[in-house]
Amino acid sequence: MGFNLIVEYGDAGYFSARQEIAEIIRTLGDDKAEVELLCPGHLGVKTKLNPRAIIEEIVDQYVRNPESISAMKKIIPVDNWCKTDISQIRSIIREDIKYMLSEKDKYNLSINTHTDSVNAEDLEREIRSIIKAEESDMPEKILRIDAFDNGVAITLMRPKDLFSR
Repeated sequence: MGFNLIVEYGDAGYFSARQEIAEIIRTLGDDKAEVELLCPGHLGVKTKLNPRAIIEEIVDQYVRNPESISAMKKIIPVDNWCKTDISQIRSIIREDIKYMLSEKDKYNLSINTHTDSVNAEDLEREIRSIIKAEESDMPEKILRIDAFDNGVAITLMRPKDLFSR
């Protein structure tokens, strides 16, 4: 899929959220960013810019002027995409994520399914058998998995790497 940001939007709707994120990215220097609907309430964004730097700019903008961000509710960076197949998800967790979480790390697992192709409980059980870090409500890192009909986004991030209002 190639999207490196996921934007969650609410009542303001698709067009408002699409316009809001496109304008911000354009202002930051990418006139050719792609914004597409992943499923109702979620946009995928593909940009040449660093997704975490975009989120940092959005957080700064929101702090300066909270009314400047009205359509977007949450913005999440995406590190990996794979098919909606538990074996591929398991492979990414084992090969790319597992070694970035030591047993001393405190983390939070967030699984969001927007499709019937992935069972959240099975996936959670699978991930917990691989990751040996300590789960916490005050995590140092967040392992976030978003499953859509066309693919699964997997990200390991720090709490400051996402925007949520």
